Amino acid sequence: MEEATRRLLFRITEETHASILNKLLGIFPGILHGFLWLSLLSILLLLIPIGTGTAEEVRKSTLNDWVIAKVNWMQDQLSPVFGELVSTVIQQPAAALGHKEYVKLNFQVNHAKIRGDLEAEMLSLVNAERQKHGLRPLKADPETTQTARKHSADMLSKGYFSHNSPDGRCCPID
Repeated sequence: MEEATRRLLFRITEETHASILNKLLGIFPGILHGFLWLSLLSILLLLIPIGTGTAEEVRKSTLNDWVIAKVNWMQDQLSPVFGELVSTVIQQPAAALGHKEYVKLNFQVNHAKIRGDLEAEMLSLVNAERQKHGLRPLKADPETTQTARKHSADMLSKGYFSHNSPDGRCCPID
């Protein structure tokens, strides 16, 4: 492979290498590469358990919003081509792959009461199932709890049930 690459490069003239068009077209792979690294860095900053204030600042940053929008756009563009490959290689539920389906509820609640006791019971039930499958128990996380509560309030106030809002957003912080 290396030899074939070397032969191909030697066939390209110095004039072609030096052309403005070649240099301009060479920028695109660099931009894509930089964008991918920026996306990974943004995701890591959101996932790493650093201080609550820092994580919140990252979430609210304009750069993060821009990166997330571009990653979602790229996923939408590439999913028709690679969607089947991704679902074959990584067995994920349909909601995780970006399906926009939701269940319409026959009611709406605008001022739902926070029930920490029910949240704790749900966590206990989930951990019991995890234990049956040899998995470590989950712990409550204040940031995740806040996001989940906002999403629950959004679902109740708009009368739907799904990971995604009927207006296409994935969560209340979008």
